[in-house]
Order: sequence, then C-alpha cells, then structure tokens
Amino acid sequence: MKFLQEQNIMDLNTISNPLLLNYLQKGKPTLQEINSLQYLRKILKLPETNSVNQKIKALRSRANAKKIKNPHQSWDLIHIQKFIDDLCSQKNEILAYRIYILYELAARISDLSQIRYDQLLEGKINYIPKKQEKSGVNAMQNFIICDSVQQQTQIFINRNNINEASTLDIGYENLPIQSKSFQKQLRKACSELLNTRNHQYHQDYQQFLLKINYHDLRHSKLSEMHKSGIDQKVIQQFVKHSNLKVTALYLKNVHLESVIDLNLGCVRQVNPTYKSMILKLFFIRQY
Repeated sequence: MKFLQEQNIMDLNTISNPLLLNYLQKGKPTLQEINSLQYLRKILKLPETNSVNQKIKALRSRANAKKIKNPHQSWDLIHIQKFIDDLCSQKNEILAYRIYILYELAARISDLSQIRYDQLLEGKINYIPKKQEKSGVNAMQNFIICDSVQQQTQIFINRNNINEASTLDIGYENLPIQSKSFQKQLRKACSELLNTRNHQYHQDYQQFLLKINYHDLRHSKLSEMHKSGIDQKVIQQFVKHSNLKVTALYLKNVHLESVIDLNLGCVRQVNPTYKSMILKLFFIRQY
C-alpha cells in the first residue's frame, strides 16, 4: 500500500488515527485511497470517534467534488464510421455491427440482450429496459427502425449465417454480452488497429482508439442529434431519460456551431416526421 511505503511503516501496531488523518489531509486523496485507509482502520480496530468520522466525511465530500460527473464523451461521427470500416476490413464484422447498432439505437449494453434480429428486420422493437424491469409493462419501450438499418442488418445476418430469431447477444469470445466483456473486446480491437504498421492514423483518430468506451457511442449519437438541430426535449423522449437534466448532461459539451447534415438511423415514435428520414451512412460493406 502506498501509505505504508511513504510512511515507512514496518509495524502495523504503530498506525493511529492521527497518523492516517495527517497523511490524508496533506495530499489530495481519491475516494479509492480514502476507502483503502478506512478498510485498514477497520482491520486494525482503531477507535471510531465523532471527530475522526467527521474529518473522513469531509475528505470524502472533497474527493467526490473532484470526480468527473460525466466520464464518457461524444466522438465525431467520422471517427466512428472509420472505426467500423476498419473493423470490417480486418474481418471483424460482428464487432462492427454491434458498434453500429449501439450507435444507431443510442442503446445500453444491457438492453441489447433483449433485442432480436427479427425485430430489427421487421422495423419495430418492443422491450422493457433491464433497469426498469420491476415497473413491468409501464416501462415498455417502443421504437421504429429505419429502412437502412433493416437493410444493413439483413446483409450482416446473411453474411454471418445468423439465426434471425437470436438476440444481439454476441459477447467477447462467445460469452454472453456484458459491459466488461464487450469493453475488453473493444479494447483488444483498438489495440490491434493501433499496432497495425500499415496505417498512419491521424492524431485525433489515434486518441479515439485509445479512449473509446462502449457507452461513448450512446453519447455520440445524442450529441449528433443535437448538432443537427433537434430539440433537447425531443432527444430526451428519444433516449427515454426520465429527467431532462440527464439529457442536458449528455449534451453539455456539444458545440452547436458545428452543425452537420445528419439523418437519424433509429427512429422512435416521438415525432412522425422522423419516419421519412433515411440514414446516409452505410457502415457494413462488402470487402
């Protein structure tokens, strides 16, 4: 432990509350460091006094205030498109399709395990998000998929011999879809692309490959919608946020002066005019 090394402690019996507090108050401890030292206090059975607990609470509040409230970020559509195209060129079309769908539906990983391919082909999806299962049918989400997403799904299914009745449950090394397993798969693919000597990537795209997180795709979709001039309240209904403040947090760093011509790929039953919009980007291609 960092604390033991820096304080040159050889005997745990010499550790006291004042020593721990003095160490924490001198630096700028993270929540993880505070929790580690709290755990050490419990192991050593150090006295629990109001004074000590109040100081620990103050340190926690300070560490919480420094935490990034929105660790995810939105990426330019051009980076996402290039990434998907690169994956396809390296014969990793399954991961490319998953990223494509995560982006177009602005979906969460946990929700994809309920969506079937035949629903995408039919153009209409009904499911209850994992986080709202206790609410029953009242939490049912209904949305429409545009023609281009249906076409790309059909191409993907045909080329990879996938059963249309299956769910989008393709995890890392054939394991069930989970956030950690998918992130591991994503990081592995990014590393392979970065290590490919045949490519001289632009610095911005290199940063994308180094930092991309699966949940960033959800943020990126909503940001692009906002850039295209769609109102925040409509975006809130699109992504089914219960509070507009959550949607605003997603769009916090969006610069509206960089408006682009974007058509929605996934069209939910928010506004009938969405039904006529056609996705221009065809990610899944023949290589």
